[in-house]
Amino acid sequence: METHYFQRYHSKENVDTANAMLLLSRLYLNSPKSFFSFLNNLVEDIDIDVELKVVLQEKNKSSVPDAAIMQESFKIAVETKLHNNFAEKQLLHHLASLEGYNYKFLMTLDPREMESNLKQKINSECKRSSKYRNIHRRYNICSSNSNGSYAKWCSENESRD
Repeated sequence: METHYFQRYHSKENVDTANAMLLLSRLYLNSPKSFFSFLNNLVEDIDIDVELKVVLQEKNKSSVPDAAIMQESFKIAVETKLHNNFAEKQLLHHLASLEGYNYKFLMTLDPREMESNLKQKINSECKRSSKYRNIHRRYNICSSNSNGSYAKWCSENESRD
């Protein structure tokens, strides 16, 4: 389902996820450069260029197309929780859903740090292939007004594994 200005979700967890994705989609519409900068910062220690490339007259082994539009193959699966109740089985299934992509990222969002035992299990599963990565981000839920709440990324105490 696409992101929308008007929520189609009622559970708090899905609302927070939808709001975060709406924020990112609006960032992309407003400033693709800022959006790609955000993505590159998210995966900073992996040599991947997430930006769309448009090239002219690129030579291949047996041909030279007039132009090519390309992007490295990557996917970021996102799972949001409100009370640090991540389930190992669910996260492992999310990792499995990333097959077929060159670079695979599992981004977990929660106001708290992920439990260390679960974090170790997921990280060890990710280390089996150098192209898997678990990224955990904390966010704050702040009251805005009668319209609900919004999520704010935490810049301190972030976890990147």
